[in-house]
This record gives sequence, C-alpha cells and structure tokens, in this order.
Amino acid sequence: MSQQKNISYYHTKQSLASKVFHLVLKLVNIKSKLKNTGFSNKFKRADVPLPPPKLFKNIFITTEKVNDRNVFTFTPQNNTSKKNVLFFHGGAYILNFTFVHWKLISRLLKETKCIVTAVDYPLLPEYSYKERLMMGEAVYKKMLQQTSANNIVFMGDSSGGNLALSLAQKLVTDNIEQPSQIILLSPWLDVTMSNPEMEAVSKRDPILPIGDNTVGKLHAGDRDMKDFLVSPLYGSAKNLGQISLFTGTDDILNPDARKFKLKAENEGVNINYFEYKYMVHDWILFPIPEAKIAFKQIVELLK
Repeated sequence: MSQQKNISYYHTKQSLASKVFHLVLKLVNIKSKLKNTGFSNKFKRADVPLPPPKLFKNIFITTEKVNDRNVFTFTPQNNTSKKNVLFFHGGAYILNFTFVHWKLISRLLKETKCIVTAVDYPLLPEYSYKERLMMGEAVYKKMLQQTSANNIVFMGDSSGGNLALSLAQKLVTDNIEQPSQIILLSPWLDVTMSNPEMEAVSKRDPILPIGDNTVGKLHAGDRDMKDFLVSPLYGSAKNLGQISLFTGTDDILNPDARKFKLKAENEGVNINYFEYKYMVHDWILFPIPEAKIAFKQIVELLK
C-alpha cells in the first residue's frame, strides 16, 4: 500500500485558453452530437487502436494478446523508474484508444521514465463489464509475475476510471494484492447516472449529455447497475491502493466524484482529491494550461 501524504487540492482559476475552449465546445454543439451518435461509424472514426509511431520514438513497444485482445507495453530507453502504470482508456466503453490517449501515454513515458501497459479491452455492445474485468485481472496477474504490486499503478480516464476502480475493488474480494496507487481522471463512477445534482451541472457541462441510460445498461449486462463491479461508487474504498481522483466542476460526473470522496472519508479512508473549478470532462487530455498543471501533479504522484 502507498504511504503517500493525502492531498486535497482545489484549483479555482480559469485560464483564457480554457474559456475559449469552453466556447468552442458550445459553438460546435459537441454535447448534442455525442448524445445522438452512440455506436455509429461516425463516432467510431475517433478510434486509433494502434499506437501512432510518431508519438513513440525511442520507446520500446511490445504487443501481446490477452483474451484475444491487444496489450501494449511501452518502455522508455532510459527507463529509470520502477513504476509500471496499467492504463485503461476512456470512451464510454464504446470507443477504443483515441489520439489524445496515446498522447497522454507518450507524455507519461517522457516525464516519468516509467513503464506503461495499455489495455485494449473488449468494448460495447458485444461485451459487458464481465469481459473487461476478466481481461484487466488477467493482465494484472501477468504483471505481478514480473514486478511487485508496490510498483504497479492503476490509471484510467472516464470509463477507464470506472474499470480501474472496479478492478481494484474486485481484487479485494479475490484476495489478490492491491496495486500501490489508483489514479482516476474524470472517472465514471456510477453508470446509473441517477445523482440529482447532475441536472444543475449539466447546464454548465459543454460535453456530456444526460440522456437515456443505454450504455450503462449494456455495460452492466446481467448484473445490477448498482453492483460495485459495474458502478464502483457503490463499492468500498477500504483496503485499496492509494486513490487519487481528478475531477472538474463543469463535468456532470463531478457530483459522483464528490460523493465518492465523502463516502471514503466516512469509511475512514482519505483519498487524494484534486478538484478544478470550470474544468470539463477529461480536461487533462486537452491543450489548456489547467491540463498541464494536473499532469504535473500526476507526475509527482508517480515519483
């Protein structure tokens, strides 16, 4: 388990670049487009399932199959860190990796000199939570054969954060050693999307819509949507690796992030909590100053 000092960080300023970015998102009406695209080919054009070579110069990449899906391991030539980040990408369990995910991984490699293992987990609508957790656990067990759990960090953005936290909670029930840390970026903690506070935030959120719950239901498959294996908000924060959660107040998922923080504290667990006022969903993936600040905080966590 990590012995890091617990952090509560609240960023309250908004850069000019962020204000412009907000305005652009509203003008292009991305919120409406996301609500209406779903599983369409137009939406899937954002998929970049293989690492772009131009982002990974001087990086040694190995690819192996786990449960018939790709697992990419990136090792910097000057690998000076013992840390191995197990990364789960976001995309509502519909999208594969996107260019911005690969860009984030590339930056992690350069700034931390650690190893990153990225999982091309099975997606909707063909597969539910079960296959994703099965693959995540299989990859983690393989990693444990090569390094100690104390060197492993789970990281995920959005739905990838859902998977990272649910997997960590599952490891507790399976009596498998925890990773040292779990870093959650704008995590999707409750697929029921039932928090009434989301309505007020939705007026400020220029990206994520509140619509029907088709994706959440498909993710749950034959399991209750409030089961922690589907929605980790309903699981316990006890006996997990050190949790660090990054969230923005203009993200409809922010109320659930706050709810999880409070729940953890009520369980006697202090998490590292980073809340950025005015920031949208997954802001860390975008070229704005606030993303650079959050990224530096992640780098510090990985030292």
